[in-house]
Amino acid sequence: MKNAVPISLKKFDTFGVVYFNIDNFFDTESVDGAYLLLEVYGSTTGEEIQCYLNESLDGKLQSKMRVKRSNEYGNFYRKEVLLDITESYHLLASGIKINNGMIVEYGNNQLISCQLFFSYKKDIITPQFSCEPYFEKKLYISSRQKEAVTPYFSMATATMLTIWVENLGKHPISLSVINSPDAKKGITYPQWVEILPSEIVMLNPKYFTKYIRAIVKGTENGIIANVWFQSQLVR
Repeated sequence: MKNAVPISLKKFDTFGVVYFNIDNFFDTESVDGAYLLLEVYGSTTGEEIQCYLNESLDGKLQSKMRVKRSNEYGNFYRKEVLLDITESYHLLASGIKINNGMIVEYGNNQLISCQLFFSYKKDIITPQFSCEPYFEKKLYISSRQKEAVTPYFSMATATMLTIWVENLGKHPISLSVINSPDAKKGITYPQWVEILPSEIVMLNPKYFTKYIRAIVKGTENGIIANVWFQSQLVR
């Protein structure tokens, strides 16, 4: 995992606005998961801490959410809270949303510090056996350009593969697959399936090769999508 610290953190009574410079991060398209690690001083009973994109004007935000904090600090202690912000991160990384920072609502807790941690996609997704002969991998793909691809999926132990793609962006995208013998060189299947915004489609690759990956293209810059690989495995 890699981590980053915010370049700006504004604290108010019950919430904070944290800002990371997304443009300076490396390998944004390779990010598999993004997590906000918060160090807070909070109650043992705990209040749910929420995090979401700042899409409000700061002035309206402060007047709306500035609430008097309780002065009762009994049974408070330091703790760490890990929030999964993967979808929000990819919305910013793809340029679909403007980076006005993120709002962290911590209620009656006190925010001490925060960091952003990343996990990265593997070059090849290799199915792992479990009790059932079935494997699923879900991931986000995003790009500020007009094209995005997934890592290669290994078909060495699979008999069937279904790829689901959900368009989370503002513009239509098209889906196809790249077949490869070695996860290096590949050929793009010539037929494409259009996916409208908020639409989800299913694709069963026609040709069986050792490696396969999904590719999406758009007519406008800025792509973000959910992708599921679902396969049946050979024991």
